[in-house]
Amino acid sequence: MISNATESFWKHYGQLDEQIKKRARKACRLFEQNSSHPSLEFEKVRQTKPVHSARVTLDYGGRSA
Repeated sequence: MISNATESFWKHYGQLDEQIKKRARKACRLFEQNSSHPSLEFEKVRQTKPVHSARVTLDYGGRSA
């Protein structure tokens, strides 16, 4: 699977506190190893565009295109 982050993603990522950024990087590494890992809760959020959501922590989720 090819994954890309949008400009909007990076804008919002830059506004996160360092602890959440660290967890996001960990989630990205896990996604690269196993995009189907249950803790990511990876799911499609748009029917018309290839936009998906993946969980970072119980309180944070993120979207990628």
